[in-house]
Amino acid sequence: MKSMEKKGSALLWRIVFTVMISAVLAVFVTAGVSSATTTGKRVLLLVDADTAGTTALVDALTAAGNTVTRRPAPEYSWTGSDPALADFDCVIHLDGATYYAPLPILSQMMLTDFVRNGGGFIASQWDGYELAIGQQTSMPELVLLRWADGATNNCGGCYITYTAVSGQETHPVLAGVPNSFTFFADGHDAGSQVIFSVSPSIVLMTAPSGGPGVLVREFEKGRVVNFSQAANYSSGMTLQDPNIQLLYINAVKWAGTRTIEVAIDIKPGSYPNCFNNNGFGVIPLAVLGSADFSVRDIDPASVLLESLPIKVVGKNNNLLAHYEDINADGYEDLVLQMQDVDGVFAEGTTSATLTGKLFDSTLITGTDSICIVP
Repeated sequence: MKSMEKKGSALLWRIVFTVMISAVLAVFVTAGVSSATTTGKRVLLLVDADTAGTTALVDALTAAGNTVTRRPAPEYSWTGSDPALADFDCVIHLDGATYYAPLPILSQMMLTDFVRNGGGFIASQWDGYELAIGQQTSMPELVLLRWADGATNNCGGCYITYTAVSGQETHPVLAGVPNSFTFFADGHDAGSQVIFSVSPSIVLMTAPSGGPGVLVREFEKGRVVNFSQAANYSSGMTLQDPNIQLLYINAVKWAGTRTIEVAIDIKPGSYPNCFNNNGFGVIPLAVLGSADFSVRDIDPASVLLESLPIKVVGKNNNLLAHYEDINADGYEDLVLQMQDVDGVFAEGTTSATLTGKLFDSTLITGTDSICIVP
């Protein structure tokens, strides 16, 4: 009887142990799937021609974890609502084969507002060409290079070498891309860089003439990438090049990282929000949740108040952060204790800005009033 009890007990512990291991593995597997899928962006591809290159680009973007909606050609028939921009993080405009017809004026204006409010836009020549000839003039903030002026390599069906600008090799759009590579350009023109008085663009790679090949710009809350190649202008070979595909993948990841406004409350429950900035103690802060925003999506470790980090305690460096409905509106808030650092806020400072990101890499920002006391 005792032998049977021991066997039964051993079997029970084996079952319990197996269930525990399975549960642990399930947690890790679930976490792995989650982290892999939340990095991808929702991409709208405005197609100019249904070539093998277009298909290759869709396949490459999808393999990188993005969700790609391929709007059938021609791109100039897109009205801005078929599909609507609200469902996307980033738009790729292929314009090489349809240089003779601009996007509708309303679509151009909607794209500009999309980027202004945090969206990403990726384009290539001939957007610069259409702007130059007066066809597509309602989205000038999104066109970063001109056409057929300055240092240029104008050609249709030619081999072009892109070379990284010194000091820009580590930009996210160039991640994993060789510092210099040659590809077949269906069409190409490295016209001069458009000069903006506010939020200037940056040249990341140049063409053989020295003109811009890859340019980026941060425009208000959004980001823009332009290429000097004009894919699909002739053969459709450009988008089949692995390095060009990687540039698009990186551009989507960089430009498609949106910034959203969040509501914050510094020193919850008090007003005005006065504190001294002498390097001692903490500054309480709450990021407020709502019906449209779950604070559980925030990566607490990414949060900064200006340059102040969240205070950490204990041997495991635990963050002083918890969830609580601090303003009693029925929605959970993220309550943080920010580590005071001497001298971050000068006397007379009247506001402080929080920055951070969600677990899906979406950037967040929020501002509240403050007053600094001795």
